[in-house]
Amino acid sequence: MQQVMTCVSPACATQGAGHAISPIRERAANATPSKWRDAFVAHVDADGWIAVDLFDTGERVWAWHHEDLTSSVNIGQPIALHAVYDVLALGEARFSLLVAAV
Repeated sequence: MQQVMTCVSPACATQGAGHAISPIRERAANATPSKWRDAFVAHVDADGWIAVDLFDTGERVWAWHHEDLTSSVNIGQPIALHAVYDVLALGEARFSLLVAAV
């Protein structure tokens, strides 16, 4: 598993997993619509951790994003998670995630 890395400046310049999403990663995720998985938010905390329950299997997936997402998502809210590129879709917004190994 990749390491969680805290951002040291107000604007994150890192485009690694869990940080700013690169344009190519966002385009690749959008170009592969069959890989999006519907899910519901099960947990979100100020440290950037989010858990989602996949709609089709019920499997819980834990992931990390460098920003506090508590003001952006609510428990029970439907989202989409890209199975290949680890991108969280929340409406039109896209977030890069670092998905925890099971």
